[in-house]
Amino acid sequence: AGNGKGWTHWVVVNIPYAVNSLPEGAAGDGAVEAVGALQTLNDFGQTRYDGPCPPAGQTHHYLVTLTALKIGKLPVDKAATPAMIDSYVKANKIASASFTAVYGR
Repeated sequence: AGNGKGWTHWVVVNIPYAVNSLPEGAAGDGAVEAVGALQTLNDFGQTRYDGPCPPAGQTHHYLVTLTALKIGKLPVDKAATPAMIDSYVKANKIASASFTAVYGR
């Protein structure tokens, strides 16, 4: 996004440590909540996944990050903003893994 900070398409918090995958389409079919995790607000103001859609003729880079925390659960509800989640994550991070996907149309 043009703001220099990026754009958050999906936030899932409090994934139990024993969960090692989510099925395709998990954001919309209740699978996130079924494992005890929580979807919070994205930058679209929604508690769901809103996929990539760069302008026609452009490519965008999308960073996906999974972070291990030193606390069992973040003390948030589904109305938590990406900035609030980021603050909690930075304060409680043990380690993280990321990959970047490139999409264009």
